[in-house]
Amino acid sequence: MLKIAICDDDQGCCGQLEEILRGYAKKEKLDMRIQVFYSAEDMLASLQEGNLYDVVYLDIRLPQKSGVELGHALRQIQDRDVMSLFFISGETDRCMELFELEPVNFYHKPLDEKIIRRDMDKVVRRSGSARKSLNYTENGIVHGIPLGDVLYAEALRKRVVIHLRNTSETVTIRKTLRELEQEYGALDFCLCHRSYLVNVSRVVKARGGYFTMENGDRIPLGDKYRYSAIEKWQRYLLGEN
Repeated sequence: MLKIAICDDDQGCCGQLEEILRGYAKKEKLDMRIQVFYSAEDMLASLQEGNLYDVVYLDIRLPQKSGVELGHALRQIQDRDVMSLFFISGETDRCMELFELEPVNFYHKPLDEKIIRRDMDKVVRRSGSARKSLNYTENGIVHGIPLGDVLYAEALRKRVVIHLRNTSETVTIRKTLRELEQEYGALDFCLCHRSYLVNVSRVVKARGGYFTMENGDRIPLGDKYRYSAIEKWQRYLLGEN
């Protein structure tokens, strides 16, 4: 189920956005739950009760606590890999403040249904990847690593070493890169070298025959894989994967 929150004191805008999202869910056959809040305080109360959301739409100008303040509170609970954040406003004067919150987009009123639907396509693709796991068996027990936590996989002496985000720790599994590509290549993973499979959503730069990952690691691009790997990364950036 895709859990969505809308927080805007403009009831007309909330109704329009909710209608667009329900129409999208019906067309794409998605299980979607939408909760509407008319103040930041009401939404904060919901968060304090333990409710979390996959997608959040915030009006910048809300009574009392602003949407930007609420956005900061949300980001302390959920990062961009588990929550897609959108801002809504009739003004543009505060756009620069929003960058550090990593919103997917900024909507001006009146809302554009085509843009909202296009962005939902991106959200659905990316959330599907984030929620799936790279599964492996160790000592008879099946373990799972969220795909969003994987930077890249490295072939090393008939094993595969999984390099993870935000940690220097690695996980070694009994699989081949080809097996991983077959399982996850339809998502955001691709071979870029005979010894490396990368998560293109964690690539920050391609230059000089290397991918640079979020953590600064440089992964070589083999001649056989260079074109297809860079193309897949570019498609990811354009939201086409």
